[in-house]
This record gives sequence, C-alpha cells and structure tokens, in this order.
Amino acid sequence: MIELFGNIIGFFGAFLIVATFFAEQKHFISSKSFLFSSLNALGSLLIIAGMYISNTINYPSLILELAWLITALTTLYSLYQKK
Repeated sequence: MIELFGNIIGFFGAFLIVATFFAEQKHFISSKSFLFSSLNALGSLLIIAGMYISNTINYPSLILELAWLITALTTLYSLYQKK
C-alpha cells in the first residue's frame, strides 16, 4: 500500500513537470517566471519523495531530479534577488 502511495506522489510530480513544460511551450507561462520554476521544483520534490516513500530509488532518475530541483531553486533565488 505504501508503494502505491509513493507511486501516486511520483506520478503527480511527473504530471506537474510535464504540464509546466506544456504551458511554457504554449506560451501560457514564461520560463523566466516564478510560477514556472516553482512548479518544476515542486514536481522534482514530489518525484524524489515518491521514490523514497515507495523505496524504489532509481539512482539515474534521482540524479536527474536533483539537477532539475537545483536548477529550479537557483532560478527562484535569482528571481527573488531581482525584486
């Protein structure tokens, strides 16, 4: 049951990242916006949490998600500094 819960969290994170990418490609949001980076960071966190909860850590995927998360967080920091 816990594995299912972890997978649901991970799928929701993946959905957020794909939906955010789609919205940016269709010019609904800007890749330079706070919303874009926030949704990417949240999506990555959810995927990482899902792997941890379900105890199915895939190390190449973990590295990819950590890179995605760090990129989103550094962008958010830069956006915050500009204000």
